[in-house]
Amino acid sequence: LGTDEMADSSQIYSKDIFGLNSTPGGSSSVSCLKADVTVFYRMWRNITVAAILMLLTGVEAEHSVTLSSQSLCAVTGSTVKIPCTFTTPDHSSVPQREWYRVQSSEGEPRDLSTDPQYSGRVSVSTVTSDCELTVRNVRVSDSGVYNFRFKTQRRDWISNSSGFNLTVTALLFQDPVVCRFNGNDQCYLVLGEQLNLQMPLEDGFELKITDKTSTTRLILKYRKTQSNPPTPSIPRWQFINENKTLILLSAERSDSGTYTLETYDADGRSKGIYTLQVNTEDLKVTVSDGRNGNKKLICKTTCTLSNNPTYIWYKNGQRVTEQDRNDEYLDVSSGDAGSYTCAVRGHEDLRSPGVCVFNKSCWSVTYSTQTICSLIGSSVDIHSYYTFPDRYKVTKVLWFIKVQADGEPVDVREDEEYQGRVQYTQSSQNNCSLRITNLTERDTQTYRFRFYTDGGDYTGEPGVSLSVPDLKVTVSDWRDQNMTLSCITTCTLSNTPTYIWYKNGQRVSDCKSASCSVAAVSGAVSYSCAVEGHDSLLSPPVYPPKNTSAVVLSSGNTMEGDLVTLSCSSDANPPVQNYSWFKQRAAADTLLTTGQNYSISNISSQHSGLYYCTAHNQLGQHNSTPTELDVFYSPKHIRAVVLSSGDTVEGDSVTLSCSSDANPPVQNYSWFKQRSAADTLLTTGQNYSISNISSQHSGLYYCTAHNQLGQHNSTPTLLDVLYPPKNTRAVVLSSGDTVEGDSVTLSCSSDANPPVLTYSWFKQRAAADTLLTTGQNYSISNISSQHSGLYYCTAHNHLGQHNSTPTELDVLYSPKNTRAVVLSSGDTVEGDSVTLSCSSDANPPVLNYSWFKQRAAADTLLTTGQNYSISNISSQHSGLYYCTAHNQLGQQDSTPTLLDVLVSVGSEENTVLKLVMVGLGVFLALTLISGSLWLWKRKSSLANSTGESEQPPTDAMYESVPASDCRGRVDSDDQDNLQYASVVFKKSPTQEGSLSPRLPPDNTEEEEVQYAIVNFRRSAAATQLGTDEMADDPSQIYSK
Repeated sequence: LGTDEMADSSQIYSKDIFGLNSTPGGSSSVSCLKADVTVFYRMWRNITVAAILMLLTGVEAEHSVTLSSQSLCAVTGSTVKIPCTFTTPDHSSVPQREWYRVQSSEGEPRDLSTDPQYSGRVSVSTVTSDCELTVRNVRVSDSGVYNFRFKTQRRDWISNSSGFNLTVTALLFQDPVVCRFNGNDQCYLVLGEQLNLQMPLEDGFELKITDKTSTTRLILKYRKTQSNPPTPSIPRWQFINENKTLILLSAERSDSGTYTLETYDADGRSKGIYTLQVNTEDLKVTVSDGRNGNKKLICKTTCTLSNNPTYIWYKNGQRVTEQDRNDEYLDVSSGDAGSYTCAVRGHEDLRSPGVCVFNKSCWSVTYSTQTICSLIGSSVDIHSYYTFPDRYKVTKVLWFIKVQADGEPVDVREDEEYQGRVQYTQSSQNNCSLRITNLTERDTQTYRFRFYTDGGDYTGEPGVSLSVPDLKVTVSDWRDQNMTLSCITTCTLSNTPTYIWYKNGQRVSDCKSASCSVAAVSGAVSYSCAVEGHDSLLSPPVYPPKNTSAVVLSSGNTMEGDLVTLSCSSDANPPVQNYSWFKQRAAADTLLTTGQNYSISNISSQHSGLYYCTAHNQLGQHNSTPTELDVFYSPKHIRAVVLSSGDTVEGDSVTLSCSSDANPPVQNYSWFKQRSAADTLLTTGQNYSISNISSQHSGLYYCTAHNQLGQHNSTPTLLDVLYPPKNTRAVVLSSGDTVEGDSVTLSCSSDANPPVLTYSWFKQRAAADTLLTTGQNYSISNISSQHSGLYYCTAHNHLGQHNSTPTELDVLYSPKNTRAVVLSSGDTVEGDSVTLSCSSDANPPVLNYSWFKQRAAADTLLTTGQNYSISNISSQHSGLYYCTAHNQLGQQDSTPTLLDVLVSVGSEENTVLKLVMVGLGVFLALTLISGSLWLWKRKSSLANSTGESEQPPTDAMYESVPASDCRGRVDSDDQDNLQYASVVFKKSPTQEGSLSPRLPPDNTEEEEVQYAIVNFRRSAAATQLGTDEMADDPSQIYSK
């Protein structure tokens, strides 16, 4: 394999992020502070492009990123802080900022916070204008150039012009480590050092190198006659033909192991087999000659540490007594001969391999590595190389993790947990390896090697720390509908594995790296990973939440007022990031809170319902089945209603229904009607029915609901029964008796529902009752007796009408229309018995009557009583009589009535009169006879045809009566002008007596007629005499 056939070394070195310079001849020059030319070229190109963009977009000078230093060298496992600040105009906010790693190839830089290789190890300050980056547990692979950038409001990226160069255990040595297959049993180098493996090869030989530590096979074939030999399958290795050297540019921990070189001739015959143990360490001790015969020890790290570390030195596994040093040098005199190792404070487990000082052979145990990381279920080989003085012989070797009480170690082969899983192998005299198969998590221990000689024993400290992790898949947050899955372990695997990915248990062929980007999907999906060669050792799968469950944390029933907690659980990997709680509602479910638990204090019935929770992780979300929160409470919201499609009218059937909100449900209902005295139970049951309802059922009803927790009454509901007017009543609104002249109001009342619409007033009359007025009240002012009577009212509503019972309006008044009359069947003649009677209209009735006779001097009281009787009357009793009627309200006199007592004609006092009367009678008789004869003749002619005749009266008496005033006195002015005559037709003795005023009987004549000519002149007094009015004719002839 010639130099002309090799790939351009610049292409290889450009991938070296440690800043190495090398020549094809194999010499190398390495510096932590010197960057690769290609890297600087790329950085210069980026800076140039950024400057052009700044000019084109007009980015102001105030936008800048400042890094306080440009490089740093750190030990693996330490924490690195890269100070950084940025400025913006007017301290304006920035929409986006991030740290990224400058890539050696084209491509968009990736935010470290989303890079799975840095998951959980990086953080960026969020303080204003501060952008300090912190990287924890740094690795060799973290070496590189880092930079910070932010976006302006115009969406332009602003970054530092050069970035920051981080070196983790980078190579410092001027010369590479040279090891020979045929000259070394052990080969030690520090992480990052260049390894040159020289091989005893001749032209025409094929080269085949096998790394037995892993399944990786490095094969180089060489034939002189071959013009285009194949390139190595691992690009980190180079083969230099001139000196038959295989070069490893930068050693990694996974390069440790036992290498076997097999050589063959052109015919395929074996020409020799060589082995070499390669140990890659973080530190190593170099020995050089010092002053005064001393040896100078140097503890070399892969780079110059930036944090002024403190170095710790060990002799024969024991810490040297002198104080820890701040530099990496140690002077050793010949008297302190032994095996020396070194470490850096804070990383004591990373000791360098031991070196013998002043003794070619001394007590020492060197481990190929002090930390090993292997998967559960895999196998591991832990190598040790030990030395001791030549004068001694080894009697016993063992590996141990436990120490007995007496200080003696327990051989791991005798430990029950390792039975059948451990064995010792020895490839050379001073080599002893421990192999453990089927590793378990409990195998994570520190393993130490101890050997015994006939001159003593020695234990290699601090031993080898074995970590047995399980594979784990981490999920980054979604970005652009994609998520990144990373297959990680809690420690770095000791080799460089190839990863296998599985989706829902099926192998995915398009991804073989530790990180894979997958499209975000919904639904049930799971991912897991494995390492090639350990296909059966799958990581636990990652999947979105499932089996999400919501439960009520309660020891019993939930009562109103309790404190209740609902808890959500879910099966998810990665674990649930957050929980959300919802309550199912008819419209839309709304978010109640976030968190695994949802607590409700002082719970009420309103909190009853179906609740569910949603569990979220990076892969998706899942809802629980709704769980019912059942809050128990005594009845409330009790409601009594009338079940009716319209108004309730008398005679209908009505049902009242009771409803209540209660949990547990209402056991029973009770119905009550409100009464003034005490409410009484009507019935039990949810409904109360009334048939043939009447107005008496109207009123306020309520129901009571009962359950196990208590009872509660409804608000009373009105049962309003409609009916036409009834119990209509008319009353006189008066504080006492009704007296003429008062103002009186009659009022009508009625029981009706709906209320009375109109009232009408009537007075009972013989013919027909007539409407007086409308309105509830009927008022009469200046009342009189004519208003007395029976009154009634009529009440109307839209269901009908009803009349009141008539009520009497009794108007009280003093006597009036008082009248005195002579109770007689005819004329009053001397000697008769006469009764005068008094009548009067009065209310209240007349209490008593008084009788008076008018006299010239003064009227005197005759008697009291309604009647006044006179027996054996005489002419002296003639005259005008009147009565007075009395009641509680007053009195009234009657109009005087004339008591006319007739006397006999033969009396002496009347002789003259009788003579005059006789003369007049004769004269009148002659006149009448002559007239009668003439009439008789005429009637005779008529009588012949009719057979009828009339017979004139046979007898007459005449009496002259002077006109008198109402008290029997004769007015002198009218004496000659007014005359009275009674005309009496005397009947035969067999006839009944006339009721007319009587004259004394005449014994000499059987029948006689008396005539009187009455000359009348009206006077004021004449209108008061008698009850009959006079005719308008001033002259009348009266006859009876």
